[in-house]
Amino acid sequence: MLRECEKDRAVYGKKNPLTLHRVNLRGEFNIPIGKKRRAIVPKGNSEDISSVFESIDIISDEFGNLINKSSKAILFFYRYII
Repeated sequence: MLRECEKDRAVYGKKNPLTLHRVNLRGEFNIPIGKKRRAIVPKGNSEDISSVFESIDIISDEFGNLINKSSKAILFFYRYII
């Protein structure tokens, strides 16, 4: 049985440039244009967030190696690639 992410990938993979588009509530073709993206970090907080990143180590390695290196609180991020 396919998991949800695999179903989405299968549906997306069958799309072509003519069927891969979006529509508005009236059913008309719609593309996101002219909208300004919001900043990920609100103004004024960038220095606070910068100081947080100065105190952490970001390591990319095999999972087993990371387990052996961890001596403190640690966050593991696993990227699933099909």
